[in-house]
Amino acid sequence: MQFCRQLGYNMFDELIFSCAEGTVKPEKKIYEIAVGKLNVQPKQIVLIDDKAEFINGAKQAGLNGIIFKNLKQVKEELTKYLAPQFIAGFMSQC
Repeated sequence: MQFCRQLGYNMFDELIFSCAEGTVKPEKKIYEIAVGKLNVQPKQIVLIDDKAEFINGAKQAGLNGIIFKNLKQVKEELTKYLAPQFIAGFMSQC
């Protein structure tokens, strides 16, 4: 977990590791933990993952999800969820 932080993943509000939480995707509990840690409504979260089953689990928990295929595609799909002023700053970090 510390390794991910050292890589500079500071563009995210929270880093949630299933090994630390005792649950895994696509179990509903991991998504509920994310909602609780972020203190937001589920619909305000976008999960990006390359596994459709994890995105489906997130959607069943009320979150939004994007199946990762490539960076360009994710950037395009994120525009549906992010405010324009946030997109520019976030995209410059990717």
